[in-house]
Amino acid sequence: DTDDGPALSATFAFPRGAIDSASVEHLGELWISALTSVAEHTRGIGAGGLTPSDVPLVSVGQSDIERWERDFDTVADIWSLAPLQQGLLFHALLAGSSVDVYTMQVALTLTGEVDAARLRSAGESLLARYDNLRTAFVTADDGSSVQLVLDHVSLPWRELDLTSLPEHDRAQALAEARAEEQARQF
Repeated sequence: DTDDGPALSATFAFPRGAIDSASVEHLGELWISALTSVAEHTRGIGAGGLTPSDVPLVSVGQSDIERWERDFDTVADIWSLAPLQQGLLFHALLAGSSVDVYTMQVALTLTGEVDAARLRSAGESLLARYDNLRTAFVTADDGSSVQLVLDHVSLPWRELDLTSLPEHDRAQALAEARAEEQARQF
């Protein structure tokens, strides 16, 4: 990486008695021309994507990768699951549409004036900073589970202003909102 972005450099070594410098220089020019043509061809058309050799932490096929890239658009990397993640995923899948005991909600009461836009921006910054918060758990064709690291995810954000409700109705409205969120599954 350079200040101007990524740069490729190469050194051509050759046995001087078998080939002359002019031939090696010509080969280098042809190589640069070919790479430039490939780069210009793929610029702007969204060509490329991950291949199995780009994801050394997992053993997956190209068809799996292409399917996930179609489903998620912004796959940056693919990671294996840690043993604890495998166990939690197993229990989440086993729970199906019933209650997943490993997913919980926490209610946080804030006092004073709350700047919702600033709070949301802080949450979005956390997602942008930490790759592990932008993962999706998927299953490969062979039945193994992996996690996809996505370039970007939208923060699931919902604001409820209950200040217009009478005090006794606020608890009910909050309980209903929490039940809706719980039903969404993690």
